[in-house]
Amino acid sequence: MKCPKCGKEIKNVAEVHGTLKAFCALSPIEGLTAYSAYSISKELVCETKSKTKNIVHIKFSAGEERLIVHSL
Repeated sequence: MKCPKCGKEIKNVAEVHGTLKAFCALSPIEGLTAYSAYSISKELVCETKSKTKNIVHIKFSAGEERLIVHSL
């Protein structure tokens, strides 16, 4: 899937339901799957937010990148 903001192709995509807030999840399992453990270093690369969806592009310190699709 391509990041809608920067256009980079990202292979690893995760989904989070019920919240549009970046780095948050209502379900602990969804949060761990999407963002990994809290203590893992990561940075926000891009964020594209609408009223019903938020796509977050993050990069981990090891170089892995991931898109997280938040939806209500």
